[in-house]
Amino acid sequence: MQEPSVKSNPVHVQIALSIAVFLVPFMGSSLNLAMPSIGADFTMSAFSLTFIVSGYLVGTSMFQMPAARVSDILGRRRMFIAGLSLFGAFTLMSGLAWSGTALIVFRFLSGVGSAFIFATNMAILTSVFPKEKRGAALGVNTSVVYFSVAIGPFLGGLLAYHFGWRSIIYVTTCVTVIAIVAAIVTIKDEWVLARGEPYDVTGAGLYSIAVAALVFGFSLLPLAVGWILVLVAAITTFLFIRTENRIPYPMLKLHIFRENRHFRLASLSAMINYSASFAIGFILSLYLQFVVGITPDRAGLVLVAQPLTQTLLAPVGGWLSDRINPSILTTGGMGAITIGLFLLSYLTPTTSMWYVVAILVLVGIGFGMFSPPNANIIMGSVSRRDSGLASATTGTARQIGQSMSIAMTSLIIHHYMGRNELTRETSELFLPAMQTGFLIFAAICLVGCYTSASKLLYGGHREEWRHQSVRTTARPAADDENDGADSSSE
Repeated sequence: MQEPSVKSNPVHVQIALSIAVFLVPFMGSSLNLAMPSIGADFTMSAFSLTFIVSGYLVGTSMFQMPAARVSDILGRRRMFIAGLSLFGAFTLMSGLAWSGTALIVFRFLSGVGSAFIFATNMAILTSVFPKEKRGAALGVNTSVVYFSVAIGPFLGGLLAYHFGWRSIIYVTTCVTVIAIVAAIVTIKDEWVLARGEPYDVTGAGLYSIAVAALVFGFSLLPLAVGWILVLVAAITTFLFIRTENRIPYPMLKLHIFRENRHFRLASLSAMINYSASFAIGFILSLYLQFVVGITPDRAGLVLVAQPLTQTLLAPVGGWLSDRINPSILTTGGMGAITIGLFLLSYLTPTTSMWYVVAILVLVGIGFGMFSPPNANIIMGSVSRRDSGLASATTGTARQIGQSMSIAMTSLIIHHYMGRNELTRETSELFLPAMQTGFLIFAAICLVGCYTSASKLLYGGHREEWRHQSVRTTARPAADDENDGADSSSE
């Protein structure tokens, strides 16, 4: 496959993309430490606080796949910068929120902006780097995400403790402005790979409704409205699949999932991984502050152990995935996370903080060895023309997994605590909810070990799975050359 020529400097582009991907996880991990303060300011229950997280995740999940198709038609660079601008605007509005409901709405809208960021981020990255360096580049990209998660609890705890939770949002807004300028200056190419093709409005609408109904419906179970939304999700998913199979220019090319088992099962593994692990920071933040009784800044120092470990190991995992069968890395990483989740289910009010840190380091090792190799499989298993779809699929799998993780956490908390506000006095109700949640997440992650280790996913030598997967989605050589032509600057 011919590599397209680009005018952008790959290293400079990676720096710009790194600033952008730093923003979203930093915001999320920082706000985890500020949840008690937000709850106190707006008189929100522990159950209501979960919607601040899930509202953002739903916004991203709903629009990430539609955003990928828009970016293919109008240009990935253009939509990447538009997404940053949208994210920055509504992040600022979140800092000006006057109620819990307003904050949830603005977090949802900032999630729409981040959908465009993550729908184009990896597609741009893999377009400027040659395939033999793709894993290493993705490893650096993932490392930056983990670094932002690492510094988020620490810096977020300090900001929330000394300046209030709104200061976290204002700092994020300032970094967003820097990211916009960096993207405009460094990304000199435009990738318009579906110029002139019609946009599948019906498919995009059905997809967005299905995702939103699924996530919100699961969050509201066992209430009747929750079951109704889950039913709506099932119906709209059926209609979406039927529509996409009948039109010439679908929003989502379903045949890739049917024909490319590497792509299909790697995407499933990513969703399972995040479903089982995303809520760790949210749950432990509440545990450390309400059950153990330590301050937000001290809680941040404990929680930083996991993402800091991930930051250090992610580049190694990406580098190794260019050289050995990724199955070894992803399966081992998923196994380490499973063990960590099981051990977290034994936490008590008197558990040593060193024990908590040790488990978080183990989980961090698992993440560092799973995420970059799995992303390399997804991005390397499709043709360059479909890299936008692959990028959006990776992001959507992550966001849906994260949404489901928070939704399950909300359901478990609601089961044990109802709508009681979480305080030191009610912490004894939260403890069994936390322990049950970690056991359920460990079981889910165990399923992910199977999908990662499956011989159907990683049969044979590293080059064998790469070549086999590309053949299922690659177009003729002439079309790949056209990809390169479409990548030129406009």
